[in-house]
Amino acid sequence: MNPFFEKQEISMQNREIALQSQRQSFRDLLHHVWRHSSFYRELYSGSGIREGELDEIMPNHLPLIDKKLLMEHFDEAVTDPRLRKHDLGRWIHENRDPAADFLDKFIVVHSSGSSGDIGIFVYSRAERQLAASAMASHLPPPENYGAGKTKVAFYLASHSNLGGVSYAARMPRSIYDTLILSAFDSEEHLAKKLNEYQPHQLQGYTSSIYDLSQLAIAGKLRISPKRITVGGEKLTRSMEGAIRRVWDVPIYDFYQASESSFIAIRQPGSDEMNIITDLNILEVLDEENLPALDDQPGRVVLTNLYNYTLPIIRYQLGDYATLGKATDASPVATIKDIRGRASDPLPVILQDGRIGEINPHIGFYVPGLEKYQLVSVRPDLVRIDYIATANLDSSIAEEFQRILDLKVASKTKFEVRRVARIASDPRTGKVPLIVTKHRAKAGRTQLQYKNEVYRIIQSNVDRRQTYENRNNLQKHIPPAPPAQEAIRAECFNSTGRFVEFSREDVERSIPARFEKMVRISPQNIAVKTEQTAITYDELNGAANRLAQAIIVKQGTEQVPIMLVFDDVIQGITAILGVLKAGKSYVAVDSSLPPERIRFIARDCATTMLITNGANLFMCNQLSGGDMEVLNLENMLAGGPDDNISLELSPDAQACVYYTSGSTGRPKGVVQTHRGILHRVMVYTSVFHLCADDRITFLHSYSATSSMHHLFGSILTGAGLYPFNAKSGAGRLMASWLIRERITVYHSIPLIFRQMVSSLADGEIIPQLRTINLSAAPMSIDDLELYKKHFRPSCILVHLLGGAENGFICAYFMNHQTKVTENPVPVGFSLPDKEVMVVNGEGASVDFDEVGEIAVRSRYLAEGYWRQHDLTETKFSSDPTGDKRLYLTGDLGRMLPDGCLVHIGRKGSRVKVHGYGVDTFEVENVLINHPAVQEAAVAAREDEERDTQLIGYYVPATKPGPSIEELRVFLKERLPDYMIPAKFVVLESLPLNPNGKLDRRALPDAGRTRPKVSSVYVEPRSLVERELSQIWAQALSIDKVGIHDNFFDLGGHSLLATQIVSRTRSSLSIELPLRTLFESPTIEQIAAAIMEHREKRSGEQELKRVLFKLESLPDEEAQRLLEENTATRRGKQYE
Repeated sequence: MNPFFEKQEISMQNREIALQSQRQSFRDLLHHVWRHSSFYRELYSGSGIREGELDEIMPNHLPLIDKKLLMEHFDEAVTDPRLRKHDLGRWIHENRDPAADFLDKFIVVHSSGSSGDIGIFVYSRAERQLAASAMASHLPPPENYGAGKTKVAFYLASHSNLGGVSYAARMPRSIYDTLILSAFDSEEHLAKKLNEYQPHQLQGYTSSIYDLSQLAIAGKLRISPKRITVGGEKLTRSMEGAIRRVWDVPIYDFYQASESSFIAIRQPGSDEMNIITDLNILEVLDEENLPALDDQPGRVVLTNLYNYTLPIIRYQLGDYATLGKATDASPVATIKDIRGRASDPLPVILQDGRIGEINPHIGFYVPGLEKYQLVSVRPDLVRIDYIATANLDSSIAEEFQRILDLKVASKTKFEVRRVARIASDPRTGKVPLIVTKHRAKAGRTQLQYKNEVYRIIQSNVDRRQTYENRNNLQKHIPPAPPAQEAIRAECFNSTGRFVEFSREDVERSIPARFEKMVRISPQNIAVKTEQTAITYDELNGAANRLAQAIIVKQGTEQVPIMLVFDDVIQGITAILGVLKAGKSYVAVDSSLPPERIRFIARDCATTMLITNGANLFMCNQLSGGDMEVLNLENMLAGGPDDNISLELSPDAQACVYYTSGSTGRPKGVVQTHRGILHRVMVYTSVFHLCADDRITFLHSYSATSSMHHLFGSILTGAGLYPFNAKSGAGRLMASWLIRERITVYHSIPLIFRQMVSSLADGEIIPQLRTINLSAAPMSIDDLELYKKHFRPSCILVHLLGGAENGFICAYFMNHQTKVTENPVPVGFSLPDKEVMVVNGEGASVDFDEVGEIAVRSRYLAEGYWRQHDLTETKFSSDPTGDKRLYLTGDLGRMLPDGCLVHIGRKGSRVKVHGYGVDTFEVENVLINHPAVQEAAVAAREDEERDTQLIGYYVPATKPGPSIEELRVFLKERLPDYMIPAKFVVLESLPLNPNGKLDRRALPDAGRTRPKVSSVYVEPRSLVERELSQIWAQALSIDKVGIHDNFFDLGGHSLLATQIVSRTRSSLSIELPLRTLFESPTIEQIAAAIMEHREKRSGEQELKRVLFKLESLPDEEAQRLLEENTATRRGKQYE
């Protein structure tokens, strides 16, 4: 007998007694599953738990399970051998009576799939009745109790075996008279039935009851229920308010799931839910599987105490909740908030052409279906993506057509796709049941919703027209001109044989392509550093040993594994090993700050970190015991070298690359095998990479740009040659390029300039056949340096790309190429990338107009790891096909011949004195000064919180140009407001681990007086001292000499206005603004002030004498006038 039945009379008034009862129920359940469920027994014994220890076990001592694991082991988990998942699934599909019992004993329900996974759950009749009785104890008597049967109207998915309708069909007939309405019923049918029935109680999904309230507002529904019960979805405040405005009656809000029909209840007038502790144990855990902190959301973990048939113990529901404090009504913490169950409805077109909707709890079920998602491409088109071991296209089409027929939605079309993977929502980790590409506003009324959908239909038409406009524009953009194609054709290795990277290879996996290269060139050098080298065969063997070790520990499930290395060969070995094991990698440079590494580890939710001995201690410290830290050197010590040859889908996630974080929070860019392979295909085809090539690797292995160089070499049979650019990008690198006979060079322009500047006149690097520059603007000076130091057979290429879209444009140059103005163009679109320039509304702009650069392609990154909103903002689907559009955040303008000019980042635009300024534009001008080797411009706030520009520069020769020279040079080319207020001279510009300019590491300009040409002379008089203090405060510097020029110190017109105003206030003198422009030094201004004072003092003295003279005799007046004149001539002024 179920021991749970014996404990239901215990009073809930005493909290300690209730908790003791709950603990005893938990112990009884553990003993039961140990004896009758082989799944739980093996799970617990495998975790080191013995049967004799069960009475001492607490819930948090047990491992967590989820729906996927439970469904995979369903037959071993159930405690009655008559129950088999296959039989139950078939029974659900064939039986449409929610009141029917399996074998006349068991209640079988299936989940709605709101998390994307379908589950089957089974209870005995006695268990379900007991749970219903326990739940009833938390409610007042039925509304019509004592006066006859209580009429209860249910508005549910009545055609299915979902938990809600199963419960409704089993209401005690002696107490209740029930009416069950279907979510597929029309509004007219619903209103008619309810108006005739006049229920005492109304019960259903939250969204369903909300929809009924809108019918009442519209005057179609005229009922007066005395009680309302909702569940299955979150009841938001706005929805509750809307329902209460129609029916001001008690509303009982239940937290329900197929795994437990009654988890918690919110009583009328309460803000929090009371957990039904005699039926459940509820935990809320953080990302580290520890109890979530107060007022912090966490994952809901459920233990069902009454289901002894299919035990549910420490089961991750997939919801997120925030716990409150314990109350008298609940002996454990309450639930303050729940998120994760609400889902938008599925829009459909009804037979009469109106817009309808299908509730997310539609009860969609097909035997063998593991996971599915309904994608509303537009209201008249639904795509059903599903995962199953067998092809279920026809069965799914039949089931969905049945649902459409119930809804009378004959004008809705659908397509069925069997897929290998369905993407999770990065915010919740769950796969949403319904994805709507045309988003409607939350909290809408039925009428508002329909208007919104109609508006969306029109916007989709408009958007399709926009795409058509873009297509037309693309058609008018000519292909790369013959001159470009001719230069590109020269880009080949004269001693090697180019093997085409086929499209078929793109539809495979990275390990499959790599193993192909191993078979072709096993003894070729794969990677060579200054210290060591490794062949393709050796690298493959090491990666295979690592993959075997990973699979032993983590199986073949797709999970991210974090890699922390400073050794390039070890890092590449780890990358290949992780991919061969069917996992995805998150590469991190060990030189990053520990807090950054810790952030990435938590954000990517990894449970395993692989590093080397040199970084083992640091990684163990960072992990805090939350993830397994493994030493690569130990993992490679033994094991077979044979290929594992897992079948990996090209859609499988390959890696998450974190950006440098230069724009704020680091973004994890998700890449698939197909995405990376396509990038390599383009890179290989454009530069004709072959096995005889030696390719530079100047980035960290964790940099997003490393994908092209790393995989572009080891997936083509070429050699990869790493060099630490931080150790010296000048003469050391030049000598290394010559010594290693490098053929393909790739870096940012900054490193290229440093390297070439170290070469002597006439010195060349002979073996290089192509120089590829990207990730920063390239100048005409770079082109001239290339012509000076490289053979005519070597070509120069300027590329534009990003982590999200790969390289999208290329501009090919040779010794005959002429560029007349900066910046050098980034060129013409690369294969499978449609590049356009759009305005803020997404429409293409005219040629030569500046706009945001956008890319349309099938081969974009999947999106941003766990940043769903940002992904939706930056990526959008193309309604005309299977491509997507990505907004790069870069500004550019398209020339009439189709050549793209990169202007800078949108984020580089700042407001300075009310003017919009692109810092990259200022940089491009500053770097063109003949005495400046490198330059950067940043925006900083001064003490007055005004934005000012700071110019940083590395002089080409010492001592470098003076600030006056730089200002004159910039003033000839830029408006005054674009000239930096301060300049800072540096030995070199700071770089991040990715080899890019680290703008955050640019030093603060400080308050030190800049080095101007004038010699510092201290103020001498009171007026000069006062002026010096006013100027120093306004200019944010420590001191100002009397001969310093106001504009050389960073002054400008707005600052001049402030100084004049402060001077008037401090010295009580009217000083015209033009005075500062005409006399821009303190000495000159002080002299002007004294002259003004002298003039004003003389005028006042003259007025006083004239007044006195009018009252004196002529002789006396003449005498006083002569005395006053003599006195004025001898008077000295400060």
